[in-house]
Amino acid sequence: MTNATLSQFPNRPSRALHLVDLENLAATAWLSQQVARRTAAEYLALAQFEVGDLIVVASSHRNGLAARAAFPGATVRWRSGRDGADLALLDAYSEFDHSRFNRLMVGSGDGIFSGLVASARQGGLVVSVVTRRHSASATLIDSASTVALIGQAA
Repeated sequence: MTNATLSQFPNRPSRALHLVDLENLAATAWLSQQVARRTAAEYLALAQFEVGDLIVVASSHRNGLAARAAFPGATVRWRSGRDGADLALLDAYSEFDHSRFNRLMVGSGDGIFSGLVASARQGGLVVSVVTRRHSASATLIDSASTVALIGQAA
C-alpha cells in the first residue's frame, strides 16, 4: 500500500477483498480438482493472501465443487452462462462495505472488471490484478495499481 493511501484513509483496516474468477485464471472451462488447487495455490501466493482477508471465488456450476475444494473457507458463487462468474463477482463486490478493506485483489483478466477497478482506486483502495499473460484486458491492466502474472511456472 502506498503511503499516500495510508495517510488518506488512516482508519481503514489492513485487509483485502479477493475476487477470483477461477476458470479465467486456470484458462479452462473444465476444471479438475488438481488444476483448481494448483491455480488456487499460485493465486494465493501472488496475491499475498493474509489471515483476515476475504475471498469470493466464482465459477460455473460444473466447477463449483472444484472451486470449493481449492479455496476452503472462501465464499464460492456459481453462475453459468456467458460471463456468469464475472457477473457473480460483480454482484458480490456490490454487497460489501468497502470501508472494511484497504486492498482489492482481482483474480481475472476480463475487461468487465475495468470499471470496478477504476472505481475502487478512486475510492481509496489499492487494487491489484492477478491474471494470465496474453489474456488480460489492456484496460484492466491500465486501471490496476499492480499486476501479477499467474501461470509462469514451468
